[in-house]
Amino acid sequence: NTEEKSGEGAGNGIATCLLDGKLSSFWHSQWKNGSVPLPHEIIVDMKKEMLITNIGLVQRQHDSYRDVHGGEFFVSSDKVNWTSVGTFQAQKILETQIFSVTPTKGRYFKIQITSSNRDANSSLAEVYAYGIE
Repeated sequence: NTEEKSGEGAGNGIATCLLDGKLSSFWHSQWKNGSVPLPHEIIVDMKKEMLITNIGLVQRQHDSYRDVHGGEFFVSSDKVNWTSVGTFQAQKILETQIFSVTPTKGRYFKIQITSSNRDANSSLAEVYAYGIE
C-alpha cells in the first residue's frame, strides 16, 4: 500500500526490491510528498499455491535504518479472503529473521507492519516465504 518511488535514488524504495535477491537494495514506505500512516502492507503473489510454514524478513542493511518492529502475517488463495497466520516482533539486526507461522495453504502472503522503530517509516531489504508445494 506504499512505496517510495523517487526519494531513495535509482533502484531503491520500490516494492520489487523486496524480491530481487539483493541485500543492497530496499523497499521504503512513502515519505516524499507525504507519508502513508501505519499499518503498511506488502502482498506477494507466489504464482502458485504453497503450504507456507515460515516467513523471513531482512531489515534494510543500513546502520541507522532498521525500521520494522512488529506486525502480522496473512495468507490467501484469492487475495480477497485473508487468514491471519501469526505475528512478529523484528529485531534490529542485519541477518534474515525467520518467523514460524501456522502452516496455511495459499498463493499470496501479506506482511502487515503495525509498528516501526522510526515513527511511521518502514523499510526492508528482502522478504521470503518458506513452505511445501
